[in-house]
Amino acid sequence: MKVLQRFLIAIGIATTLGVSQFSAIEEVYSQTSGLRGKFDGRNLQEARIRLVGELAVAVEVNGQQWFASRRGETNFSQILGCTVGDFNRDGKSDITCLYDYGNFDVGIWVLLSDGRNFNSSIWWRSGRGNFNPNAVVPLEGGVRMVSIDNNADGLSDVKIRYRYPNNIITDLVFYSDGTRFYR
Repeated sequence: MKVLQRFLIAIGIATTLGVSQFSAIEEVYSQTSGLRGKFDGRNLQEARIRLVGELAVAVEVNGQQWFASRRGETNFSQILGCTVGDFNRDGKSDITCLYDYGNFDVGIWVLLSDGRNFNSSIWWRSGRGNFNPNAVVPLEGGVRMVSIDNNADGLSDVKIRYRYPNNIITDLVFYSDGTRFYR
């Protein structure tokens, strides 16, 4: 609990948050740590995404930094969830995250592993007014997104559960072609 409180102070959030707000922050934190995969293509490793400075994040694999965003580029609190898969079929695990840009604009960015570092790019973006980040319904285990090979083509795809305004809940699958996601 004290570690999480220090984390909240570090990102500028008061520690007097209500239980539901605190739980949401805790959920995001848990989905950006403990990401397991073969990022070097050989050995099972653990990655985590952490806040570094003002509006920047770093990705560490087994404690070594593999990626850092530029200051002002990424707000840690806007990461809705992350998952691991091989999205470009190169035999190395990659990380993908659901990111809230604000104004009902959500994107899926991918951190592709080259075996020693990650290269970041946006593979899908909803566009302003097209995707409510609050409508993402947690899947089994409370995670917001999972990696699956839904069409058996050897590329990891992403599944998100979404609640439409008419209260219909459906699984959205974003298919990878190795360079981007499509629906």
